[in-house]
Amino acid sequence: MVAGTHLSDATGGGVRVDGRKVAAPYRFKVIGKPQDLEPALNIPGGVVQTLEKEQATVTVARTEKIVVDALRPAKRPDYARSSSQ
Repeated sequence: MVAGTHLSDATGGGVRVDGRKVAAPYRFKVIGKPQDLEPALNIPGGVVQTLEKEQATVTVARTEKIVVDALRPAKRPDYARSSSQ
């Protein structure tokens, strides 16, 4: 997922990510500093609490290594251009 990823409800339950249906369970692997991310997820009224109110089971775990095995091609900017042109 990137900043421009579109999430929506899928017909018959589930979630669509950029138009593609994704089935539960959902797993997010996030790249960042754990000392910043973990408290942000657990703030009152935050992500973890909101999901648990919807009867979801949430587990936050730290890992030393995440493998990025898929890439999304960069979108060509509408107006920006390289300064080297």
